[in-house]
Amino acid sequence: MKLPIFAVVGARLVRVLQTSDGGMSVQVLDPKSGEFVRDRSYLEKVTLTNNDTDFVSQDEFEEMVAAARERRAKRLAEDSEKK
Repeated sequence: MKLPIFAVVGARLVRVLQTSDGGMSVQVLDPKSGEFVRDRSYLEKVTLTNNDTDFVSQDEFEEMVAAARERRAKRLAEDSEKK
């Protein structure tokens, strides 16, 4: 399998990166924290044929991550204003 892989699975942003020891790390953007968390449950979804998975370039992926983090920051700011 050629790494890295950048994909959108449903509404989740998923990346599969090669680790320094030659393994792989499957990471999903956590909408609550805005950070990537390891989640191997997505490995099958990005390696097998799946109609719910769209593969994107690294540039497209980074733009989507930035937009998701911006939406999260805006939500947090709006929530703090309501308090």
